[in-house]
Amino acid sequence: MSRVDVRDGVESQEPPATAEAAAAFADAITVLERDAATALPDRPYVLGVVWMNLANARASEWTADADEAARVAAHRALAIVAPFER
Repeated sequence: MSRVDVRDGVESQEPPATAEAAAAFADAITVLERDAATALPDRPYVLGVVWMNLANARASEWTADADEAARVAAHRALAIVAPFER
């Protein structure tokens, strides 16, 4: 059985790629939080996913500031999807 590197994906990229991914997630959040996006039926789910992806991207930066930003983003993701949990 082969071992899977948990750092595959965005986390294994060079720092500029991680920063670009985090910026793209932040842009997506900005769009999804606009009034025009409130009509999207799966908006809360998509917002939760994007916030969690932002959290993962920030956590991969391995700095104290990024860790705090990752925690904030993860908490935001959980708060968004909590009302929909069964």
